[in-house]
Amino acid sequence: MNLESNDKSEGPVTKAIEKQTAKVPSDTFFVVSNCFNGLCPQD
Repeated sequence: MNLESNDKSEGPVTKAIEKQTAKVPSDTFFVVSNCFNGLCPQD
C-alpha cells in the first residue's frame, strides 16, 4: 500500500509534526509508550 498517493493532502500542522518527530530517535517513542502503559522502568 502506497501512502503517498492519497487523495487527501496533508495540512501544514501535520507536516510540521512529522518534520519534528522525524528528528527524534524511535527508541524514545518506545520508552514513552511503555511508560504510559505502566511499564516504565523504576529506579
